Amino acid sequence: MMSVQPPEAAAPAAQYLRVSREVQRDSLAIQRAQIAAFAAVNGYEVVATYCDTGRSGLRLHGRTALQALLAEVLAGEARFSTILVQDISRWGRFQDPDEAAHYEFICREAGVAVRYCVEPIPHASGPAAGMVKALKRLMAADFSRELSDKTRAAQFSWAAAGYKMGGVAGYGLRRRVVTVDGRVKGVLGPGEQKLLQTDHVRLIAGPPKEVETVGRIYHLYLHEGLTLEGIAAHLNAEQTFGEGGRPWNSWTIGQVLANEKYVGVYRFGRRRRTLAGERLDVPADRQLRVEGACPQIIAREIFEAVAAKRAKTMLFLTEPEMLVRARGLLAAQGSLTCKMIAARPDLPSPRTYNLHFGPLNRLHARLGFYPPAETRRGGRGALVLPGCIDLGDARHQMRRQQFEREHMTLAQAYTAFAGDHLIAMGSLPDVALAVKAATEAGDTKILVFDDATGATVELDLRGSPQDVLLRLPAPIEPEDQDDQSTPRARGRPKLGVTPREITLLPRHWDWLATQPGGASATLRKLVEQAARDSVEVDAARAAQTTAYRVMYALAGHLAHFEEALRALYAPDPKKLAEILDQWPQDVASYIRGRTNAIGSIWTASTKI
Repeated sequence: MMSVQPPEAAAPAAQYLRVSREVQRDSLAIQRAQIAAFAAVNGYEVVATYCDTGRSGLRLHGRTALQALLAEVLAGEARFSTILVQDISRWGRFQDPDEAAHYEFICREAGVAVRYCVEPIPHASGPAAGMVKALKRLMAADFSRELSDKTRAAQFSWAAAGYKMGGVAGYGLRRRVVTVDGRVKGVLGPGEQKLLQTDHVRLIAGPPKEVETVGRIYHLYLHEGLTLEGIAAHLNAEQTFGEGGRPWNSWTIGQVLANEKYVGVYRFGRRRRTLAGERLDVPADRQLRVEGACPQIIAREIFEAVAAKRAKTMLFLTEPEMLVRARGLLAAQGSLTCKMIAARPDLPSPRTYNLHFGPLNRLHARLGFYPPAETRRGGRGALVLPGCIDLGDARHQMRRQQFEREHMTLAQAYTAFAGDHLIAMGSLPDVALAVKAATEAGDTKILVFDDATGATVELDLRGSPQDVLLRLPAPIEPEDQDDQSTPRARGRPKLGVTPREITLLPRHWDWLATQPGGASATLRKLVEQAARDSVEVDAARAAQTTAYRVMYALAGHLAHFEEALRALYAPDPKKLAEILDQWPQDVASYIRGRTNAIGSIWTASTKI
């Protein structure tokens, strides 16, 4: 009698899907179908799906599904042995082909293979498979580059013909949809988009009242002598509001006065971002400038007269100068808000500060200013720059926690002492400028501390303040402290493998060889678990080391220094507090700030 062998169980696999635009729903369905067909023929069962929708394949940033997939694989927690992808372009169109290979390599090292379902790539690793994959990765990257160049060339061509390439029309103007042959199809409202890609958009004059208001703004500035703030207040008082019914402010008034579209000129290409690179400002002589592409609302001579008047009153300050003036306002007022900045003619606008330093809480941290909690949480009368997190709304609890973490990271990055007296705290550029001023005033024996580590920082104070800032030491990122000899390249992915030599006994290697995922994956999992279990102890030990460095540098000459060190390491917080009370106030306060981080260990009275 013939025995029937049961079919072999299908190997578990995960599928990764990606489309660069959310409207490409058909592409997702096609990817699923092709992966399913490949899995059925090759004996795989799809047990997990990771899908990035509306995400570019140019980089890992923003692709949360792929990040989660890689994290699960590296942690040794994957319940599958293979990742199925439609083709190499779905894995990514990384401009550096080595980046795509890197992610595949770390998966393979963790015991999880990556297979491409519709491309004739040999499954086994080797020279043939490596050459085919390298060629495919180059082709995927080159496709994006060619598409980007063609798209940009087409945009410049249509812009040169007088068509508007994206964006809002602006106050006093509207967007009209026309066909290629010039037939008018209608006017777009706020937030509306054209229906067909073959249609184009031209700018036309808006409602007569808006056109009249634009002319009034130029008249009030040029002939009535009102400031930008004065014009905004005048228009708001008579309830003549700006774009979208929003009140005017100095920045929106300035945009009306500075934009050439009101004299019939359309500018295109003011900023450029190549693929996933950094967004850069393009010099004016390299921008496309099209005369007559917009309706002329303001006469050219009036526009030029306004530009000449504004040039005489505009401030051109360096970032250190902006910080010095903001610090002066803070010292005079005791606080710093957007309203205070906007009211000072000797300061740039709040938006300018925002562009240079970020939201108001970041500017506070750069100045070493920490407003009261009720002000920081958006209490009555508290103003914040655009982009600040509203901490007064209970619906944003997660954003509140994010703000607190960011604020603690930014605050008190560096601190400077002249003898026993604190002279500055804040970011390194601010502290360096304060130290230079103190040195020129005759202070000696100045020490600058990195608050995170307690280490002293050497500053080169020769030359002008700008020279000092240019010679500041570069900050060391936490993840780079283990290997400072090899700096991380710009844009290097966070997920990666660092090969190092380790030494184990033979029985350790034998045990690792029996573990699923191999030795590397098992060691990573064990290290992750040990790191999670010792978070508090490690943090306390680091804080203790930081406190020791500060005490040795600041208080080594003070009475009872040795007793204080013994109390620090005993640990005996009560005894240490008694000694600190006898030391200079600034020194004691700064050391207390370092020892507070040891908290939980001291509370438990457990030695580190």
